[in-house]
Amino acid sequence: MGGGAGAGGGGGVGYGRGQGIGTRLDGVNALASLRRKPGSGIGAGKGRGIGPRPPGGGRGTGAPLPGRGGSGVGLVGGWGMGLGGGGGGGSGDGGGSGGSGLSRGIPFGDITGLLRGDPKGGGGRGGGPGGPGRGSVFGRAPAGGGRQSSAAVHMVYVLDISLSMREGNKMRKAQEALKKAISELKRRDTFNIVTFCGDIDTFSPEMLAATPENVREATEFVDSIRMGYRTNISAALEMALSQEKATHVFLLSDGEPTTGIVNSDDMRAAVREWNRPKARIITLALGLGEEFRGMPLLKALAEDNNGKFDYINLAK
Repeated sequence: MGGGAGAGGGGGVGYGRGQGIGTRLDGVNALASLRRKPGSGIGAGKGRGIGPRPPGGGRGTGAPLPGRGGSGVGLVGGWGMGLGGGGGGGSGDGGGSGGSGLSRGIPFGDITGLLRGDPKGGGGRGGGPGGPGRGSVFGRAPAGGGRQSSAAVHMVYVLDISLSMREGNKMRKAQEALKKAISELKRRDTFNIVTFCGDIDTFSPEMLAATPENVREATEFVDSIRMGYRTNISAALEMALSQEKATHVFLLSDGEPTTGIVNSDDMRAAVREWNRPKARIITLALGLGEEFRGMPLLKALAEDNNGKFDYINLAK
């Protein structure tokens, strides 16, 4: 059966039973020295992957990637490209690549697809890029993820309690989201809460470990919040950034500053100066479907400080 054009059982160029470019006696296409078995991929086995040896029915991509068709180990924490057979849940608490990971303590869950996520990094237990992770406050996760995602995080939550937060029950929704986020922190994490109107208040003078007792007391603190006049964002951020070892600051607000530093450029410069720990500032604009004048400042603060901005429509 050797040699020649179209030799063997098919009409390709090659020789032997199924080697070369052509078809075997059973009518299945084959390539070069890859001695195919029945299947739809390029290469041996019944898999759909591309590789020089059988992927065993999985959907893995690439040559020597292991996998047997099941749920392969994802890239740290997601459904992203599997290291083998498929879209399995990743190991660890976080996901994605690069930067300081965060998969918990993020306000507001996923009520608006917030954990559609950063395409560069998944969040959480088997989620994919931006997949759900524990402790999401309105689900707004900062960019990044990866190796540090299972390490301790140090969170400061900065909540606007000015009177405008009464509209559309925004305050109650923010309180519930914040309590849920705190409850999902790990014991190794630390946190604090800063509230602001014209004045500021803190849950604790310093960061506290997320023990059951501290989480319970923080929940009581959030429930006891009383709203007030004016909006002093600058004082609240200065307090938040003075917290030792803070890695993430979540600013939740529905307005623009009316006291303290009110000029946007001046506030941005001041916050950059205060942020010597290089904490990521994630800003959440709490609205009822409308845009408001403070949104450009919130966006700028996030951009200046390696964070993320999101609009939370609480009318939904």
